[in-house]
Amino acid sequence: MRIADIPPDLKDPKYNDDPAMRTGELFRFCVGRTFLVTGFDRYRFVELQVSDDPAVKKKFGLNSIWMEPDFIALVTKTKR
Repeated sequence: MRIADIPPDLKDPKYNDDPAMRTGELFRFCVGRTFLVTGFDRYRFVELQVSDDPAVKKKFGLNSIWMEPDFIALVTKTKR
């Protein structure tokens, strides 16, 4: 799945829920990147293992994020 957008509050560079977590910065960095779905919760949020991307892992370490389905897009592979 590709992160197509993020919630408006996370777009604000001044968003600061927990400075140690850097949540807003992580979400902004992941926009446009593609990740594997690793789970779903009871509220239909999608878990994405973002640390599978080397750039994300280098900058943020091991992380997964939960996204609302409205903010992600299905990416399909084409046959060669």
